[in-house]
Amino acid sequence: WLAQFVGATVAIGLVLLILPEKAPAVHFGATTPKAGLFPALIVEIVLTFFLMLVNMASATDKRFKRADSGLAVGFVILVSGLMGNSLSGGSMNPARSLGPALFAGGSALADVWIYFVGPFLGALLAVGVYQVIRGSNDHTKDVLEEPPDEEKATLEKKQGGERKEVAPAATD
Repeated sequence: WLAQFVGATVAIGLVLLILPEKAPAVHFGATTPKAGLFPALIVEIVLTFFLMLVNMASATDKRFKRADSGLAVGFVILVSGLMGNSLSGGSMNPARSLGPALFAGGSALADVWIYFVGPFLGALLAVGVYQVIRGSNDHTKDVLEEPPDEEKATLEKKQGGERKEVAPAATD
């Protein structure tokens, strides 16, 4: 978690070193609420809600194929970014917003709270809704369970035909 914040700040610092004349012209890549504070907050809540809903489904639901997870999450990020950019900047991640805001200062730094509160509330709402949608725990994946046969074959193919065993995680 901390690495994201450090990484975002270091990244914009590197951009400033490489392109010193360009970074200030684009406000250091800071996300800014273009539609006003309240609409931007609502947009960040909604975008993060859908991102977390898909993340939770792909990670915990047996009915969701593991191979499709990256595509599903990537598609949600793409659509959310396209939809949210003109209203809130489409951040969905406090770290992505804080680093540039520290360099930009001014209103970007004053409004950065939106990109902390919005994703937090969106994720919290997604957890509650997902619990209702998911229903019983019969559909919950056991993270240590064996993947379906078709996924085993794909994994073995990617690993050069060798089956690599992983030791089970220690439990308390």
